[in-house]
Amino acid sequence: MDKQLLDKLGFRRQQKIINGEQTARYYCENSPVIHFGGFRGTNEFKDYKNIIIVGRSEPPVRSMEHQAAALWYDDNRDITTVPIDSSGNINYEKRQVAYRMADGSVKSTEMSCHPDERVDKLLRLARESESAQAIDRLRSVRSAQTGDDEPKTIWLLCNIPLDITVTNLLNWDMYQTLIEIINTEDCFIIHKDFSYFKKME
Repeated sequence: MDKQLLDKLGFRRQQKIINGEQTARYYCENSPVIHFGGFRGTNEFKDYKNIIIVGRSEPPVRSMEHQAAALWYDDNRDITTVPIDSSGNINYEKRQVAYRMADGSVKSTEMSCHPDERVDKLLRLARESESAQAIDRLRSVRSAQTGDDEPKTIWLLCNIPLDITVTNLLNWDMYQTLIEIINTEDCFIIHKDFSYFKKME
């Protein structure tokens, strides 16, 4: 995330001892900002009750194609490459992919995909798996096993469907409305697509 934006949002760079090492991170009070790729394997956030994941890690098309070509160098099939479009850009194809909704409803979105299944596997490892790693830092499964019944909340500010069950799916306008209400009210109930929310202290 852009450092100027973090400063504008009130985040400040701090030095802390984490896992026995001096680490510099941006914090807003006790809330840290962690970049994709910077949290694998850590238990540092297991006691947190909420996580907000902004965006996703999606490497460029050619980068993924080059990685696939290196990994499958001895494959008889050449790696399919995405052609440059009329504007001079190299973009992933779009494919309709469904969310797994808690209420059983069917909702989907367009998602970037690669026509070569080998490249697409690497893309999913770099994108979906990285977001899943971030979610797993809350150690929700372990909390349930130890009797911690307090639910943990995941705010995923991205439209990429992950291997998780979605409770509420908000578009950007709905999200902006939600933020405005959080800033002015302690708790509230709004229309049917929202659950009961309480402002976090």
